[in-house]
Amino acid sequence: MHPELAALMELQAIDFQMDQCRDAISRIPASIEKEERYLTGFESSVAELEGEVEAARKKLREAEGEIQSFDQKLRDTRGKQTLVKTNEEYRALGAEIEGYQSRISALEDTVLEIMESMPAHEEKLAGARGELETARGKVQGEVKKYENHQADSERELSGLLDKSKALAGGVSEEWLKRYEGLRKSRQGLAVCAVVNRTCQGCRMAETIKRFLEIRDSEDRIYTCSNCKRILYYHEEGESVELSLPVDRDLKSDLERFLNMPENIELMERATEDHRPAVDGLGKPLLKRFGEVVRSDRTKQIIGEIVRDIMQSKGCAKLPNEEIRSGDPLFSTGARYARRDDTTSN
Repeated sequence: MHPELAALMELQAIDFQMDQCRDAISRIPASIEKEERYLTGFESSVAELEGEVEAARKKLREAEGEIQSFDQKLRDTRGKQTLVKTNEEYRALGAEIEGYQSRISALEDTVLEIMESMPAHEEKLAGARGELETARGKVQGEVKKYENHQADSERELSGLLDKSKALAGGVSEEWLKRYEGLRKSRQGLAVCAVVNRTCQGCRMAETIKRFLEIRDSEDRIYTCSNCKRILYYHEEGESVELSLPVDRDLKSDLERFLNMPENIELMERATEDHRPAVDGLGKPLLKRFGEVVRSDRTKQIIGEIVRDIMQSKGCAKLPNEEIRSGDPLFSTGARYARRDDTTSN
């Protein structure tokens, strides 16, 4: 194999890992924000209940203050009754006394009502505060995980950058420029295998003559006649990891990607809607990995990973449920259901 081709293959594997690191790092702020929004819901509930309790206490204080005020007025008015000289003045003070007594009675009912309701309000507030503390502990733990993951990803990215620079030093400026251009235009897949004449990137076949040249050449680098990707020969029948560099652990990459919360959410939503679990994964998979995921073997691997994820979420595959899907990558897919649902059915 041409030494520059070998370097380009390794460079692509490292660049892909760097893409993953950058992608993971870019997702962390949104993940932390989501956790904080989750906590905000509990904080809002506590603030609302605190407001209700404080409003009740304020109303209680005001009612008690008014009772004291009217009680003083009542005493003062009763004292005046002994000083009046006419029946008319006496009757007027009596009516005033009755009014104060009526107001005091109504206020006492209000005080009693508030005092009876306060324990329930305070108990509800205490419960909400407990839930807030539990949620805060959970969120702090999750945020710490994200921060640690970011630090790990940044360290990994730094190490990969050093490796990438070292490998790039072994590639000519011409091929490095072509490689970078292909990375941008071909969804990150610039170097891929040719198996049995077929480019594993675009699935177009080379002529027999050109295929033999690619297979036997040790001093020249070839590109696909159709998609222009850089090609390397791979023996038919051997595992090719879907045209990506053979030293890349594709299954692990797919597992990490499919276990991302947003992709698990797609699977669960499809399952709730009685659709195949893979329905909805095609676009993010194609965007992340490119055409390499169209291989039957890769789709089989994806199906196995999805099965394991769904089982971990308490779902079981429905028998004889390989049905058509509207997904751009998966024409059919298995349906799943919660184990409780399958039992009841």
